[in-house]
Amino acid sequence: MFVATLRWEYRVTPASSTMRFACVSDPGEYRDLTRDQATTSAWYFDQSAPIAAASREAFELVQLTVNGKARTIRRTERKDAQLYTASLGTTALNGEPVVVAYTYRVLVQRHGHVLYLDLPRPSKGLNVQFNYGDAGIRRVTTLDFIASAESTRVEHTPDSVPTRSVDIGFDWWFFPRSSVAFVWVLEDEI
Repeated sequence: MFVATLRWEYRVTPASSTMRFACVSDPGEYRDLTRDQATTSAWYFDQSAPIAAASREAFELVQLTVNGKARTIRRTERKDAQLYTASLGTTALNGEPVVVAYTYRVLVQRHGHVLYLDLPRPSKGLNVQFNYGDAGIRRVTTLDFIASAESTRVEHTPDSVPTRSVDIGFDWWFFPRSSVAFVWVLEDEI
């Protein structure tokens, strides 16, 4: 397993004043959360892992900003689950688009070879950064499932940079349930 740091940034007109992020180990609860419009992001963490889904080692929302201003993040946990909430503040409630950015860390199975991320809301503009520096990964390929005549920007850090990452950017509107995926080859597989 390795820790992946993901940073999301996009422009959106919020439908709610609160963003919610969940990490759960029950597949049924995960499916329910992905369909719940009040949940910004749900992360499924397999029960077979030696770490519980309620642990900050499994998932942690590190930062959330609205128009560049940090928002307070609250965390609650229960057996096999945790929930993060953040108020977007009054700026997000005036019906105007805002830039929302958040960063979270997740524990990912190295031998799974894929990290698949759903884009839950219609939005304009997207930037996703996947850092994989000390994960024993040789190469990362990206896939984007965004229906558009415009293409995404994909930027890889040079091989000489020790903190390896891949950035995916998209400047146009995209529909909910669009997605991006990172697929990798491990060093010890070459």
